Amino acid sequence: MAKDRGIETYLVTWNIFVSESFREHYDPNSISDEAFYHHGDGYSKKPIKQYNRECVTQLINEYPDLTGVSTSLGERMNGMTPEERQKWIEDVYYQGMKDANRPVKYIYRAPFTIDPSITREAIEKNDFLPEPIWLELKFNWSHAYSTPKLRITHGGRSDKLTEYWNPDPKNYKVAWMARNEDFFTLRWAQPDFIREHIKENGHYYVGGYFIGSECFIPAYDYSHSRESDHFQWSYAFEKHWLYYMLWGRLLFDPLTPDEVFAQELGRRYGQANGRPLLEAYSAVSKMPLALASSFLTLWDFTLYAEGFLSTDTSGYNSGKAFISLEDLLNTKPIESTYLSIRDYVNRKMNQESTEGFVTPIQLAETLEKGSQHGLELLSSIADHDTPVLSYEKADIEAWAYLGFYFADKLRAGVCYQMYLETGDESERQNALQWLESPHAIKHWDDLIEVTSSHYVEQPLMHLGNTPFSWKLFRPQVLGDIDFVCGEKKEASQNQ
Repeated sequence: MAKDRGIETYLVTWNIFVSESFREHYDPNSISDEAFYHHGDGYSKKPIKQYNRECVTQLINEYPDLTGVSTSLGERMNGMTPEERQKWIEDVYYQGMKDANRPVKYIYRAPFTIDPSITREAIEKNDFLPEPIWLELKFNWSHAYSTPKLRITHGGRSDKLTEYWNPDPKNYKVAWMARNEDFFTLRWAQPDFIREHIKENGHYYVGGYFIGSECFIPAYDYSHSRESDHFQWSYAFEKHWLYYMLWGRLLFDPLTPDEVFAQELGRRYGQANGRPLLEAYSAVSKMPLALASSFLTLWDFTLYAEGFLSTDTSGYNSGKAFISLEDLLNTKPIESTYLSIRDYVNRKMNQESTEGFVTPIQLAETLEKGSQHGLELLSSIADHDTPVLSYEKADIEAWAYLGFYFADKLRAGVCYQMYLETGDESERQNALQWLESPHAIKHWDDLIEVTSSHYVEQPLMHLGNTPFSWKLFRPQVLGDIDFVCGEKKEASQNQ
C-alpha cells in the first residue's frame, strides 16, 4: 500500500542484538533485546555477525516493497572503538545488502560518539548504495520543537557537525530528525515555526526531515474518554491531522499560505471558523517552543512540554518529574539568545545591558499576549454541528492556560532570585503573588478543568508505571509556594 502511494518505507534497527532463540541455541553470552537492557557493552562473535548479516539479506529479499534499511552505531556497542563499530556495520549491513537480490536505499544514523570524518569516509567510499544516502542527524537532540537554530545534537554541542557538510558531501544528504517528545495529547499547529525551521536549515546539503516520536506512537488513541460524543476517529494520527498536514505541505512548498490550512479547518468546522481557529492555534502553540528553548533539553525524558515535566538528565526520577521553580532557576537555556533567570537578575543587579537577548520578563509578556489572543479568537468562533470542534477549542484553551502558567512562573522566578540576591522581602512577596491565585495556581486549575472534560489518565513513558494527568501534578504546583515560603522559614531558624 505504501509503495503504491509513493511512500518510502525503511526498517531501522539498533545493535548488537540477536533473537532469544539464537541466544538459547548458539551463544548464551549473546545479547537479546528481550533479556537485556538496550544500553551496554558490545558482544559479537563470528556467528553473531553471520546471523545479523543473513537477517539483513533475507529481509530485503522477503519484502520487495521495502525501500531500504537503516541502523545505529550506538546500542550494545559500548567498549568498541569507533573504527570497530564502523567495521561491524560494513561486515554486517553493507555485505548483507550486497548479498540481497536487489539494491535498497540506506539511512545512516549519524553516531553521536564518533568523529564525523570516520563516518564520512565510511559513507563516501561505498560504491554500491543508491544515491543519495541519507545521513540522519537529530536536531536539538530529542526536542526539535524548541529553537529553529541548531544548538545541540545527540551527545552534546553541535560544533563538530559542520564537518558533515564542509567540504561538500559526495554521495549523501543530511536528513534532520525532528523528534517530538514534547506534546502527544494536545493538538498543535504553528506554521510559522515550521517555515522558519525549513528556511533556517534547508541548506543545499539537506535532503529533508524525519518527523516523529519515540515515546509516542500515533496509533490507538488512549488519551480520550471513549464515552465522549466527540470521539470520532480510530487513530491518534487522525486526531492530529493538522500537525501532519502542516509538515507535509510546508516541506513540499514552504511558501504554502496559511489560507490552505485555514480552508481545511473551515471545511471541517465551518468556513467562518477556519481562519480564527488557525490563528488561535498559532498564538498558543508557541508555549512548548518557548519552554524548550529556555530549558536545558537533552534526551527524550528531559522535557515533556505539554505536561511541564522533566526527569533527571541521567535517568527517570519520578520524584522530580515536574519542572519546579527551583528547576527554572537552575536551568540554562538551549537558545543562546535567551537569558536564564539568574543571568538576567545578575545583569540587572550589575546594570548591564540585555540588548539583543530575550529576557525572562520579555518571554513572559510574549507568552501572556499569545495566550490572551488565542482565547479572544475562540470567542469569535461560531457553533458548529460537529462536537469535535468544541474539543479543538478545548486544546487551544489548554495551551493558553499553560502559557499563562509559564509566564507567571517566570515572573515569580525573577522576583525570587532578586530576593535571594538582595534580601528584599517585598521581592519574595511578589514571587508568592505570581504563584498564588489569581495567577499561576489558578491557571493550572483552569488547565485541569478543561483537560479533565475529555481526557483520561494515560500512560506516559516519562513517568514509568504512573499514569499521566495534569491533575496529578497540582501538589507540585503548590510546592513552588512552599519552596518560596521555606526560604524565609530557614532564614528565621538560622538567626
